[in-house]
Amino acid sequence: SWLERHPSADRAALQQQLRRLQAEGIFSRCAAELLAEQTRRESEDEASFAREAEIASRHVYKNPDLFSYGEVSQRSMFDPRFVAIVEACRHGNKATPGVSMDDLRQYGLRQVLEDVYFLPVFSPSFCSALRSEFSHFSDHSPVKTGRPNTMNRDGLLLDELRPIRAWLDRLRSDWLQPLVDCLLPEAANGAKLDSHRAFTVRYLPGRDTGLGYHYDNAEATLNVCLTDSNSYHGNALYFGDLVEPKLGGGCPLISPERLEALPGVEQRLGWGLLHPGLRMHGVRRLLEGTRLNLILWLRASRLRNRLCPRCWRRPECTRLSQRYGDGMT
Repeated sequence: SWLERHPSADRAALQQQLRRLQAEGIFSRCAAELLAEQTRRESEDEASFAREAEIASRHVYKNPDLFSYGEVSQRSMFDPRFVAIVEACRHGNKATPGVSMDDLRQYGLRQVLEDVYFLPVFSPSFCSALRSEFSHFSDHSPVKTGRPNTMNRDGLLLDELRPIRAWLDRLRSDWLQPLVDCLLPEAANGAKLDSHRAFTVRYLPGRDTGLGYHYDNAEATLNVCLTDSNSYHGNALYFGDLVEPKLGGGCPLISPERLEALPGVEQRLGWGLLHPGLRMHGVRRLLEGTRLNLILWLRASRLRNRLCPRCWRRPECTRLSQRYGDGMT
């Protein structure tokens, strides 16, 4: 236990703190909140399916053909350099002579850390179309999607939008799988990325202006900026340590001084950051303007069925009828 790993002085201080919290009624309030959250999560699959069905019957998309996968639409969706990077990745990985980092750098790929990559993904015109479609949904849909995640308040849970969900399935299997196999071979250990959670997040003054230090519930994450950098100031992403499951998981402790010193990556329109889900990261404070990003948490059930990345135990799963859930099967 934690107490067994710390000296008696620390234990005494902790016990004093626990007694104070108990006297203030913190424990009972926390227990009530935890119970409410457990109840919400147990019913989330059913609630999400109901939202999806209602959205499908009542929402009219601005451009229903935007997410088709025809040859012409693929050319307009992707930055040509992204297509070249993925094609190169299909022919090898970092451990084989099929592709080299020099091959990929000529297409704009930038290695931020040993397992963090910055690369062009979507064309500017497709980013504009995505912004327009997502804004249209936010402004006109009579039904709202679920919250994107537990940390962000503003955004759309894209898995509840059927035309977009089919597009995301193809994006994951046809384009991101070879990219992860090549650039992040240890993230999924060769396992098939067979599910995802996809959402948008929006940063704006008075709402979410940044994001604390955390890791993702994913084997790999792709985070693509949909907003021109002239439309906002600040909000760089920064990266820290890699969570080690063999050490029991959890967020590595870091001092405020070191956190502030972590180098940030200024995002670009249409460019994405690809990194292991277990790489600690955060978002610095937005200084002005608004930024919109599309994020995919890529998951492999072969790994998740053995070890949950949240509690670091073998999961006891509840079967879902319609959803990917947390990626277990």
